[in-house]
Amino acid sequence: MKLLILGATGRTGHWVLQLALERGFKVHALVRFPDKLQPHENLKLFHGDASNDTHLYEAAKGCTAAISVLNISRKSDFP
Repeated sequence: MKLLILGATGRTGHWVLQLALERGFKVHALVRFPDKLQPHENLKLFHGDASNDTHLYEAAKGCTAAISVLNISRKSDFP
């Protein structure tokens, strides 16, 4: 199974990504800042923005499921 993960570089997203890779899933991650992630043989990075239809379409090609852990940007844990 190939997963698309949105928000893979965030507080929750990095845990979701790590668990998916540990369990052997192939993962597409659409990220704004690819340098925040370490390379992995089962990880394919797509540089872009989830609010851009073209970026989202390209990242989702071939995926059977999507997981979104997108959140609002904030400077602390307290909104």
